[in-house]
Amino acid sequence: MRRGITSRVDAFNKQQYANLRSWRTWPDKAVTLEAEMSRLAATVSRQKRSLGPASTAWLALCPPELLGATVLLACSRGVLTVQCADHAARYELDRWLRSGGELALVKRCPGALLRVKLLA
Repeated sequence: MRRGITSRVDAFNKQQYANLRSWRTWPDKAVTLEAEMSRLAATVSRQKRSLGPASTAWLALCPPELLGATVLLACSRGVLTVQCADHAARYELDRWLRSGGELALVKRCPGALLRVKLLA
């Protein structure tokens, strides 16, 4: 008689452990690039909207020797933020902007751009 009770208790415990294992395990995550690619596409689209006219004006007006040493970071509230590769490029870009480059950029995209901020 005792043996029947213990076997039922053991079966019950095994079932509880099986349930607990199924509840506590995490399901396998889908390993696809779809979510990452859609996030990247959204970021690129946002940057394109933000930098749109300012980037085309920058590509058209910036001196070619300085174009490779600069990266456009953002255009927010009329301020175009430009990252320079080094301090020498920043100095040359600053000279170009002060000698009329900034005014030409502002005239090229009047509503979107008010000034240029340089980072080294």
